[in-house]
Amino acid sequence: MRNCWRSSRDAGSRKEPLVGAWLALICVLVAAMILVGGATRLTDSGLSITEWDLGKGLTPPLSDA
Repeated sequence: MRNCWRSSRDAGSRKEPLVGAWLALICVLVAAMILVGGATRLTDSGLSITEWDLGKGLTPPLSDA
């Protein structure tokens, strides 16, 4: 019984560096998204499509006529 507890603790300690690396990667990616979004906003280089009429005409008629 004692060996089972030791092995479960050892297995958990091996996963902790992977979780830390994953969290660090996510933080770097979020920071990159914020920087790219800020640069896009400051340089006015966003999309040239100002109106998205993607949903126009997709809904069926709601009246009987």
